[in-house]
Amino acid sequence: MNLTRIEKLQALLCESKLDGMLYGPGADMQYFLDVPGNYWLRTRDTVQGRTEEERRHNGCFAKNPDRMLYIPAQGEPSLIIVYHHIEEMRGCGVKLIPSHYQLFEGALGEVISGAKRIAVGKSCDAALEKKIKAVDSSIEVLEGDRDPEIFRLIKDPVEIAKPPAVAALTACSMSTSAVS
Repeated sequence: MNLTRIEKLQALLCESKLDGMLYGPGADMQYFLDVPGNYWLRTRDTVQGRTEEERRHNGCFAKNPDRMLYIPAQGEPSLIIVYHHIEEMRGCGVKLIPSHYQLFEGALGEVISGAKRIAVGKSCDAALEKKIKAVDSSIEVLEGDRDPEIFRLIKDPVEIAKPPAVAALTACSMSTSAVS
């Protein structure tokens, strides 16, 4: 978990009078948890499906998140995640809540209890809103992608150091392979 990024978001949530932010799998979740890997991309369970047959086959999983990161305005973030992805997220620094897809609303209800205004990220946004409304239909759900995008524009020293290091490694490997 990148505590600095989460604290910036929490300050913004307080300033905006939001109780929390809910993310599905995607770039924003990766940005805040800072855990590498390709499992941030859509999985077979979270895609919509190109054909009607694929959509029927995917059933209740179509466009549903297989993990949801809730960052409250104050307090500890929680990651609700299906059991078969729990091992890859151990050590991510947030509270892990293993669940079955069909029980995500119950797990979400525990972490958003008392919330009145929650923003959702763009990945799986319709499914996230539906899950929030299933927990409590009186919660106001807002779009929340703009602010984390602004955070990503301002790089910290670690992020600034990565591209030159990758470029140097690439240059070195290219010059070595050219000689061979």
